[in-house]
Amino acid sequence: MRHLTRRAAMASTAASAFIASHARATTAKIKPPRFVAHAIPSPNAKPYLITSGPDNAIWFAESGTSKIGRLDLKTGVITEFATPTPNTQSSGIAAGADGNLWFTENTAAKIGRITPQGAITEFACPTANATPNGIMPGPDGRIWFIEANVGKLAAISPDGRFEEMTLTGLSPGTKPLSLAFRGNTPWFSEPEIDKIGVLSNGTVTELALKAGSQPRAMFAHPNGDIWFAATSNAFLGRIDAKNAVSVYALPDVKAEPRSLAATPDGNIWFTEDSLQKMGCMSPQGELLGEFDIPEPLRGPRGMCVHRDGCIFFSAYESGHIGELVF
Repeated sequence: MRHLTRRAAMASTAASAFIASHARATTAKIKPPRFVAHAIPSPNAKPYLITSGPDNAIWFAESGTSKIGRLDLKTGVITEFATPTPNTQSSGIAAGADGNLWFTENTAAKIGRITPQGAITEFACPTANATPNGIMPGPDGRIWFIEANVGKLAAISPDGRFEEMTLTGLSPGTKPLSLAFRGNTPWFSEPEIDKIGVLSNGTVTELALKAGSQPRAMFAHPNGDIWFAATSNAFLGRIDAKNAVSVYALPDVKAEPRSLAATPDGNIWFTEDSLQKMGCMSPQGELLGEFDIPEPLRGPRGMCVHRDGCIFFSAYESGHIGELVF
C-alpha cells in the first residue's frame, strides 16, 4: 500500500494543507489507519463522489462550485476545472473504460466528460430535467447512470450516444439513487421507499427493507455480493447470489453510513457521517473497527479505494479530500 515519501509530504504541505493524524479506535480488530487531509483550494467546494483515475490521480466532483477536482498523488497538488455550464451541482464521477472521467451535472441534466488533461465536453440528456445521478462504468464499456427525476436508467457511449431504459415495475414516485452491477445486471437503491431494485429481463423487482432504512450508496463486492449503506437505520446490508438480504447493524443508531467500498483484502470500509468516523467490516459482517476522523476533515461522504489499496474520501463540510494510509 502507498506510503508518502518525505518529498511528497512536504509538497502536499505547501500545496494543500497536508495534515496527518493517527486515528483513535472505539473497538478495533485491525490496525488503525493514519489520516491525511488535502485542502481543496476553492471555498465551499462541497466535494461529493470521488474516484481513482486512469492517470493514477484521485478525481472528485465539487457540488458547491460546479468544478471537477484532481488530486496529484505525487505532489499533493489539487487542480480544479470549472464546468462550461455554471451552477450544475455536479456530484457524481466515475472513471470510464475510454481513459476519461465522466460526471453528472445534476441541475443541468447533462453528463460531462473530462480528459486527464482537463478538457471538458458536455452531453445533454435526452430527457429534460432528468437529474442524472449514480454514475458508474458498466460491463459493456459504457457509462451508466440513473435519471432520478424521471425514473429511468441510462447509458452513454464514449462517443456521446445515449440509451435510456424505462424501469418497468418501478414503484410510482420513487427516485432511484445509487447504481451497482452484478455481472450484467443493474441494481439500484430507492431511499424514499426503503427498497433495493434490480432490473432483470426488462422488469424491475424490488426488495423491501425495514421502514426508514433509506438505502443510499451501494457497490458490487468482488465475491459477487451487493453491499449497501442504510443511512437512517444505521446498518450495512448484503445481498447474496440468491438475493437474500442480510443486515449488519452498527453500534450507534446515529451513525448515518453514507458510502462504502472494498479494499484488496475484501474488507468493507464505510463512512459514518454524523459520528465523524470511518468503519471497517469483514465480508461476513463482522465489525472490525470504527476510527475517529480527526480535524480538519468534516462530513465524510463519498469514498474510493485507490489501486494501491489506500482509501480516499470526500470531506463535504470542510472542503477536503481525506486519505487513509495503512
